Amino acid sequence: MATNRPVAGPGLAALSDQQLADLLPKPADFPTTWTVDTRTGADRFGYFRTQPFRSGDLDYDPPECANINDLAPGIAGGAEIAGRDPADPPERFGQHPDVRLQIGREFNQSGFDAMTARVSRCARFTFADTINHTVHVIEDSRSARGPRLFRISVTTAFAGSTNAARTQYLSFAQLSNLVLVGDATTSNQHVLDVLFESTLRRIGSG
Repeated sequence: MATNRPVAGPGLAALSDQQLADLLPKPADFPTTWTVDTRTGADRFGYFRTQPFRSGDLDYDPPECANINDLAPGIAGGAEIAGRDPADPPERFGQHPDVRLQIGREFNQSGFDAMTARVSRCARFTFADTINHTVHVIEDSRSARGPRLFRISVTTAFAGSTNAARTQYLSFAQLSNLVLVGDATTSNQHVLDVLFESTLRRIGSG
């Protein structure tokens, strides 16, 4: 007896999470020495918002720039693939991936514009008066037939520290009722760019 799966959204957003995962790179597309993990969501088409961090005097200035490296461009559900280079020391606490790509259903088309506007107001911001962040817009483009692209870097420097500044690269693409999100650590921008472009081609031909 056949059953019909509820449609998760319009356009390619109607694909299941597994079908969205099939649009992402495969583990074999990452460098051979990396550890790669995959994850799918719950076929949902809803709303999720990351709340700014607040803890007394330990705060962001300006406050709206909190979580700028974890932007949420109006998507939910979908799939993710993430790779870690075992030879690359982690830049954050825990096991943050060196390169990650996520694909999600776009439920709020104004979310992408809100995201880019927020970034434009957060070119420089601080955390706890000792951690300085600088945001550089690498690309902000759109075309009539192709995806809208938004790529930034976020450089973090620690006042009074001998540690080198670190840079996180974030890429966003809006197309076919989907949003593709990628991020990479300091030395892995090229790996992200290659995987991101190949994923865009698969989405465009879907």
